[in-house]
Amino acid sequence: MAFLNEVESLGEDLVLILDDYHLITATEIQDALSFVVEHLPRGLHLVLASRTMPSLPLARLRARGWLCELGAADLAFTPKETSDFFDGRGLPELESDGLALLHRRTEGWAAGLELAALTLEANGDAAAIDSLLQKSSHMIAEYLTEEVLRSQPAEIREFLLRTSVLQRFTAPLCDVVLHKQPGSSAIVLEALERRNLFLVPLDDAREWFRYHPIFAELLRAQLERSEPAAIPTILSRASQWYEARGYYLDAINCARLATDVSRMVDLVASSRHLFIENGQFGILLELLEQLPEHLVESRPELMIAMAWALTPRGRFSEACEALQIAAALIDGPAESAPGTPTNARDALTGEVFAARAMMDAFTNDRAGVRRHSELALKWLPVERRYLRALMQICRGWALKIEACTEEARLALNKALIIGGSSNNSLPSALAKYYLACVASREGKLHEAAATLRDVLTLTRGESGEELPLRGPVHVSLGVILYEWNELDEAERHLRLGLELSQRWHSHDALLEGHFGLGWLLFATGREDEAIRVMDEVLGLQEDIASGRPDDQPFISVSPFITHLPVSYARAWYAKSAKNVRARGYDWANEVLREAGVGAPSGGLALSLQHVASILVIQGRISEAQKVIKRLLPELELHRLNRQVVEVLVVSAMASAAEGDSSGALVSLSRALALAEPEGYARTFLDEGWPMRRLLEIVSTRGVSTEYADRLLELFSAVDTVMPLDTAHQGPLSARELQVLRLVAAGLTSAQAADRLVVSLHTVKAHLRSIHEKLEVHTRLQAVQRARELQLL
Repeated sequence: MAFLNEVESLGEDLVLILDDYHLITATEIQDALSFVVEHLPRGLHLVLASRTMPSLPLARLRARGWLCELGAADLAFTPKETSDFFDGRGLPELESDGLALLHRRTEGWAAGLELAALTLEANGDAAAIDSLLQKSSHMIAEYLTEEVLRSQPAEIREFLLRTSVLQRFTAPLCDVVLHKQPGSSAIVLEALERRNLFLVPLDDAREWFRYHPIFAELLRAQLERSEPAAIPTILSRASQWYEARGYYLDAINCARLATDVSRMVDLVASSRHLFIENGQFGILLELLEQLPEHLVESRPELMIAMAWALTPRGRFSEACEALQIAAALIDGPAESAPGTPTNARDALTGEVFAARAMMDAFTNDRAGVRRHSELALKWLPVERRYLRALMQICRGWALKIEACTEEARLALNKALIIGGSSNNSLPSALAKYYLACVASREGKLHEAAATLRDVLTLTRGESGEELPLRGPVHVSLGVILYEWNELDEAERHLRLGLELSQRWHSHDALLEGHFGLGWLLFATGREDEAIRVMDEVLGLQEDIASGRPDDQPFISVSPFITHLPVSYARAWYAKSAKNVRARGYDWANEVLREAGVGAPSGGLALSLQHVASILVIQGRISEAQKVIKRLLPELELHRLNRQVVEVLVVSAMASAAEGDSSGALVSLSRALALAEPEGYARTFLDEGWPMRRLLEIVSTRGVSTEYADRLLELFSAVDTVMPLDTAHQGPLSARELQVLRLVAAGLTSAQAADRLVVSLHTVKAHLRSIHEKLEVHTRLQAVQRARELQLL
């Protein structure tokens, strides 16, 4: 008390430093210091340096904000500080890789760095950093032995040595491997952490720990010298403890360290489902490759796991061979797979078909997906919820592409029910995503958008990270928002979707996202950026054709590639980019040859829809109308209302280009009636001035006049001055307009030349330019198109 009064009377700032406080064991001194801390005079600052946590009311001091703590993590050197430490010693210069290795090995521990520096000073060889670390290990070992182990009670030494073989541990695990009473190890771990004995917590709850790597190496080396026979026993107990609690990777690792190959094989076989369901195919492949090949090839479940692990890497032939071996083992005599009952063989057969279905999905074999997923569902037991849900999703995807939307919806809803009862949210999220895709194809934009937002909620990771499926979801939502003319939100979702899809190699989403963003940029006047974005689409198609990268994760939905984005991209090019227009035209002719006659399939119907649009642009109106007449009944039969609206708009444009105003209004009125409940906008706005003119007519004497008026308001807001198919051609020159007006008045080319006092050759040159700019082939078509554009 007298000391405190004396300090108070000084009225100055003072710092009291007590070093090596861990050496104080007298209770009287500790109690006295606690009293000092509680009644600290203003201006007195107390600094304690201790290797253990002092017996003071630390929690209360933290709560009051009186405590400033520096622990081992705060005192550890950063990589830069490690570099500065060696630079300031005048030592031989270390390469950056050597410094990085040294920092990694010591984890910035100052004593370890000092010992390494002393060795380097004596050795003088900066190139041999590995040797340096080995040469300094005996010094580190001596230091640790003297400073740490010898000062510990026998019970603590035993605990340290026997738990050093575990890469991570928790109190209940330590109780098991040391044969201690439950709760005993928790007390020891608390004491070790309090004494700062190189114990590193791995979570905020301080349940899981590891040792500093150098300390752990020393402990393991001592254990190997003193009790080598104890190590396999400890590892075996730990492996069993991990397995019982579902920590299979830890269990397998302990079995590997114990060189228990038989147990490793059994553990990989029994835990393969977890690695598959979590998309950990790289880890699964690594584990399988650690096992003897002859043992893997003798177990059908391991060969199935091998196929699952190889498929996302594009190693399809090897995966197929693995499944053939698995099928032969399952179908072979009972002695080839002893102990495998019939129901287990049936389940394995189902797994083979499931793996084949996923291989088909990765190679875009829709028929194979449907066939193998249905066979998998026939054989898989009901408790295999994840695989059964995934197979229903595969069926739903194949049915969606084939335009069997009702069957697709049924399969996906089954997947949703099954997936909801599993412990993995991915099946539910995938099922909902494809239900949104089905709703979108049916023209139910509001339902699709609401479902996509649900999927965004489902796919948010626990720590807030963006999971793979979110890329395609953001892209799909951005496309719908674009259709609703919510351009800012649409762009935000499209850009985020592309960023995530690029990260996870989701090729289908990358294609659709680039098209959607390119179209949006074009619609908002950023034409150069739009063309640059669309140029990337062709590169993406080449990437897809050449195969997927080896590191592509399975849980991306990229295996489910659709034909839609490719078709859209081709149509966009045909409409806008003059330098590649011919490529779009060639593609249209190729699709027409492929289509032949009869009802088109789902993918072909998507292509034909855009072919019709290209034919209208080319002025091949009669061909376009034939395609439309072939398409519409099929689309209406399958209730694909989104495509119906889009094709009706193309039909209206075709009729208008042909001068058939009555037919154009009939098609447009039907499109408006279907589009109004779902709020379609860009399907109409993107057609430019010809559509605006038709809507003005509808507004005065058609149906859906209120909706037509609403779209006309949007036209005024976007200030459309040119239709998309001529936006990149530029307006007609003054002389070209003069020629066109004379042609519209019925004059021949010769008469127009006389009127303008130019040569006939000049008039014909102007007409060729007019035809190119308006993308027509005859004088009559040129006049009609110019009137639609209000150029005459």
